[in-house]
Amino acid sequence: MPNVLSKLLWLIGAILLIWVNNQVLGYSKVLSQQTGESIYGIAGTWLVAFWSGAYLVLLGGLRRRKPIHKPLFFLGFLPCLLLSILPYTYHYLPIGEKFFYELIQSSFHMIFFSLASGFTLMLSLCRFQP
Repeated sequence: MPNVLSKLLWLIGAILLIWVNNQVLGYSKVLSQQTGESIYGIAGTWLVAFWSGAYLVLLGGLRRRKPIHKPLFFLGFLPCLLLSILPYTYHYLPIGEKFFYELIQSSFHMIFFSLASGFTLMLSLCRFQP
């Protein structure tokens, strides 16, 4: 019975997450149209992908807190976070402006690496049930 209850709670949480994601994406799109800057739309998409990846970890079920898994944190989370944020700072970087601008045009990398960074962050922080 507890297994069924936990899966039901996870499903209700996933439905709420989808609703919140749609609200955040809609609000960030409206805000970027009002201000004329695309950074709000980009930040909204990044945020939604990040916390969706973190929520995917809860499917396995959390057991208890343990020390941070340092290799996964430093070799998984931080590179994925940098790869998802770095192209949007091309205005401030002296190198690779054209490369980063072309990378922004296809936002697949941002969604993938944002999802992976949220997922690996939660994996490195928590322990899972067998």
